[in-house]
Amino acid sequence: MFLSPVVRKLAREHNLDLSSITGTGRDGRITRRDVEALIESGAARTAAPAEPPAAAAPAAPAPPAVQPAASQTAAAAPADIPLLEGDEVRDLDRLRVRIGENMIQAKQTAAHVWTSVEV
Repeated sequence: MFLSPVVRKLAREHNLDLSSITGTGRDGRITRRDVEALIESGAARTAAPAEPPAAAAPAAPAPPAVQPAASQTAAAAPADIPLLEGDEVRDLDRLRVRIGENMIQAKQTAAHVWTSVEV
């Protein structure tokens, strides 16, 4: 069953069993409105309490002593995005890396604002 990240997050925060929800979306998909309706109806209060977030989250590793270069920092930024169940991280192939490098170079070298005043 495909679930949007918002639906998964709401279900996790309120400790809901999504298999018990009948989806009203396209092809029976569970939507945010379905989960919010279940929460408002009080069904979430009858579920077992969720574990505290501090216990569920593993401790973050210590930051590296050496700061990466600016070009490496931009590439590492997506690692700060939390991964949810079912998410998958893949390395970019050489073509995508080269396209990204060319886009950055174009942004840095080409004028992206042009003003003209006629007198």
